[in-house]
Amino acid sequence: MKRSLVLSVLGLLAGSAFGQGWTSAYEDGLKLGKEGKWLEARKSFQQAIAYRPEDVSAPTLLPGPPTEQRRWRNGSPYSPNFLAAYCGYRFGAVNSSPEANELLDQVGTELQALLDKKQFSRETFYILSNVYARRGNVEKRKAVDASYEASKGNLNWKVDTELFAPEELAVLNPQSPTTNPTTSNPTQPAIPLTGTVPFVANKFALIIGQSESRIRGGSIPHAADDAAIIREALNAHAGYAPENTEVVLNATANQLRATAKALAARMPEDATLFIYFVGQGVNIDGKDFLAGVDTEIATDTASMLPKDELYGFFRAKGAHTYAFFEVPRPELNNRYFGAELPQVGRLAQCNSTMPGEGLSTIFRQGKQIGVYANSIADVLAETRTQVIYLKEFCWQVFYKTRKGSTGGNTRQTPTLPMTVNVDNDRGF
Repeated sequence: MKRSLVLSVLGLLAGSAFGQGWTSAYEDGLKLGKEGKWLEARKSFQQAIAYRPEDVSAPTLLPGPPTEQRRWRNGSPYSPNFLAAYCGYRFGAVNSSPEANELLDQVGTELQALLDKKQFSRETFYILSNVYARRGNVEKRKAVDASYEASKGNLNWKVDTELFAPEELAVLNPQSPTTNPTTSNPTQPAIPLTGTVPFVANKFALIIGQSESRIRGGSIPHAADDAAIIREALNAHAGYAPENTEVVLNATANQLRATAKALAARMPEDATLFIYFVGQGVNIDGKDFLAGVDTEIATDTASMLPKDELYGFFRAKGAHTYAFFEVPRPELNNRYFGAELPQVGRLAQCNSTMPGEGLSTIFRQGKQIGVYANSIADVLAETRTQVIYLKEFCWQVFYKTRKGSTGGNTRQTPTLPMTVNVDNDRGF
C-alpha cells in the first residue's frame, strides 16, 4: 500500500515536471517572438516540441479536480510546430542571406507536413504561400493556393495566432473597418459634394518623390507621379492649401534638409503636417535614413537625411506629424527601414509594406503608379473631409491596398500606424 502511494506521488511529480517543460518552453517562445527575436523564439518552440510533439487544435486541460477544470492559456490551441515555422518565416522575410533562404525552404517543408496531417487552417496556407512567393517558387505557390481553394470547406484546424501582426490578422480575417467617423469622432463641418474641400490654415504637407537613384536597382520610376497624385488629393479633398504644400522631386539630402527647414519656419505652433516620401530608405544601427538622389551606396549615410532629423524640424514647432513612407523594405545587415520610431514629439508613422516586402504598381489614367499612393489618393477622394481620423483612414487604405485596382490581392500589405503622443480624435 505504502509502495503504491509513493509510486503514485512520483508519477504525479513526473507528469508535473513534464508539463512544466513544454509550457515553459512554449511561453518563452511567445515572449521572444513578441520581442522580435525570431530565431530564439523558434528554438524555444522546438524545445516545446521535444516535450510534447504534436500540435493540438482544441484547448488543453491542466491537471486538477474534475470539478475545477482549468484550461491552459484560456483555451488557446497548442501550436509549437506551426509557430516554430512561423518564426522561421518572419526571420527569413527580412533577411536575404543564403542561411535565411535555406531556413525559408525548411519552413516550407515544415508547413507542408502540417497540411499533410490534414491540419487545414487559413494561417498555414497563408504563410506557406508567402514562403513560396518570397523564394520565387511560382509553381509551388500556385499549388498551395489551389489546395487552399479546394480545402475551404475543411478549414477547421485552429492555430495559435498570438504572434501575428494586426496586419496579418486583417488579411486572414477580412472585414470592413469597425470605426465609424460619424459616431466615434467629433462632428465635422458640412463639406460640399463637389469642388475643392475648404482649406484649413494650419495644415501643411511635405511630399518627396525620388524617382532617380544611383543605388544599384534603386530607381523608382513612378515616384514623381505618386507625389503628384498625393498632392492633388490633399489639395482637392483634404483641406490642404496649395501654398502650404511643398513638393520636392529628385533631391539631395541637403536639398531635403533646406526645404523641410524652410517649411517648418513658416508653420505656426501646434500645426498639422502630412509627410509623404517615396524613394529609397535604409536602417543602419537602428536609425532610419532617407536616401538622397546622389546616394550611390546603401550604407553611405553622409549622403542621406536621417529621418529623425527631418522630424526634428517640425517637432521644434510642436507640430502633429503624420508620416507615410512608400519605401521598399528589404533587409540590410539584419535591419530594415521603418524600424525606428522616435520616442518624443507628436507623431504617427506608416509604411507602405510589411518588412521584407517590395512595392507594387498599377496603371492609373495611363500612368504606372504605386498601389499605396493610389490607395491613399482614393480614400481621400472618397472621404472628402477637412479632418481625417487616423485609425479609420489607415484601415481604409489597408483594405484598398490589399485589393489593388481590380479587386484581387496585390500581396502588398501596408502597416497600421505606430504613434507617439498622438490623439486620434484630433485628426489631420
